[in-house]
Amino acid sequence: FLAVGFYDGTILILDSTTLETIPGGEFSHAKALITQLAFSHDSIFLAATDLDDTTTLIKRTSDSEHEWSYIGRNKAHYKSIVNIIFGIALDSNVPRLLTLGMDRNFG
Repeated sequence: FLAVGFYDGTILILDSTTLETIPGGEFSHAKALITQLAFSHDSIFLAATDLDDTTTLIKRTSDSEHEWSYIGRNKAHYKSIVNIIFGIALDSNVPRLLTLGMDRNFG
């Protein structure tokens, strides 16, 4: 997969071979410029940050490439988000989403 974020907050999920938008792979929940995108290690989750200092989470709902769903948005920082990364929980293969903000907090 390949993800692209736009100035208007739109996120597109593309087929990495054809560069075509995957049906159902367009999300317009953010209203500000997308600043960062990150996939989890297993490509099941996609997280995006925007200029409103919020994080959007999208999940692949099945093994089919065409089924992605919006999980939600969270504003955990009061200053801009510097980095977004997926880690792996200890003793499991479960992805954990971490954000670091200019406010020096982890989200």
